[in-house]
Amino acid sequence: MSFHSPVWQSPSIPNKAGPRIPGGLNPQPCCGHLRQDLVNEVHEIDDTIQSLQQRLRDAEDTLQMLVHTKSNLEHDLAVKANSLFIDQEKCMGMRKTFPNTLRLVGYT
Repeated sequence: MSFHSPVWQSPSIPNKAGPRIPGGLNPQPCCGHLRQDLVNEVHEIDDTIQSLQQRLRDAEDTLQMLVHTKSNLEHDLAVKANSLFIDQEKCMGMRKTFPNTLRLVGYT
């Protein structure tokens, strides 16, 4: 017996029509309908699980992409902050000693 097969398909449980009810009525069609409803519900749940697992994989891929993009943006921001530091701290002193444009043109 496989652990993946439903109990009602087990070879150790014979598939019987059930006890005979006086008058010749058999309750099997009723039980068969309920069983089919349960089987349909299990298939629907399996489909839902597969759909949710795919959505989870998509969300994880998106998260990885966003983490990578964030890392790139943080690196770019650090480079720009360093460039501003160099410009303000290292170059500004030299720039202040240069004559401005108006003085070079001769207006002052």
